[in-house]
Amino acid sequence: MLIISALALALAYAYMEIQVIRVQKKKKPENALAKITGVGKAQIGGDWKLIGTDGKPFSNKDLEGTYYLIYFGFTHCPDICPNSLTKLSKAVARVKKSKEANFFNLKTIFVSVDPDRDNS
Repeated sequence: MLIISALALALAYAYMEIQVIRVQKKKKPENALAKITGVGKAQIGGDWKLIGTDGKPFSNKDLEGTYYLIYFGFTHCPDICPNSLTKLSKAVARVKKSKEANFFNLKTIFVSVDPDRDNS
C-alpha cells in the first residue's frame, strides 16, 4: 500500500510539472525575439562637442590627427569606477609600451555622466 501511494504521488507530481511547462509555453512563445523590431538607427560616430573642466568647449576637432579613448563614468563612484579606470590605465600603458605606439599619440578623455556632482 505504501509503494502504491508513493507511486501515485510521484505520478501526480510529474503530471503537475508537465501542466506547468505547458502553461509556460503557451504564455511565452518560443520565438519571442523574432517579434522584436528595431526603430531608427543608432547614430554612432560623427562630430561631438563637450564642455571641458575649464568651462571651454571641447570637441572632436581638438583631437584631429590623434587616436583617443573616451571613458564615461563618475568621479564619485567607490565601487566600479576605480576598477574600470585601473583597467583603462593598464591598457593605455600597454599600448604606449608597444612598438606601434611610435606611430600614434593615444589620448584618454574622461567624460563625467554626473557633472553636477563630479565638480571636484
